[in-house]
Amino acid sequence: LDIVPGEPNAQIFITRNSQFRIIANQTEISNFLIDQGYQVVDPSSMTFKQQVNIFSRAKLVVGQTGAALANIMFMQPGTHVVALIADNPFVNEDYFRDYAHTFDVELTYVSGSIINPHLYNVKDQLDERHMMNAVFSIALEDIAKAI
Repeated sequence: LDIVPGEPNAQIFITRNSQFRIIANQTEISNFLIDQGYQVVDPSSMTFKQQVNIFSRAKLVVGQTGAALANIMFMQPGTHVVALIADNPFVNEDYFRDYAHTFDVELTYVSGSIINPHLYNVKDQLDERHMMNAVFSIALEDIAKAI
């Protein structure tokens, strides 16, 4: 495994291509962060080696909670992660915070408003499964404050 050496200086926005936990304004967020000098990456389209290389050079990462944040383990101590998450009473925010702490990575949550908790309109009652997979939106001002 060849890791590209260097100081952590990459600013990364993790995109996600999924049917679940969709950020409704992901394109708007992406454009905003590109204007701030961020590189947009989709870890699901990268090899393991590519993921290690890019996340080991990160100084600031913005991305939605999910499997891609497992890459915290490759980040250098002191890296700052801004985790985008739905404002959801069922979310355990300690999970990623504790994981980041293990690797001396700073983690800040930015929560967004749920737009559609019933992805499939299966039922009227909101339960944990539907809330966890809800479509949500994040205010650009909140991201700007966190970065």
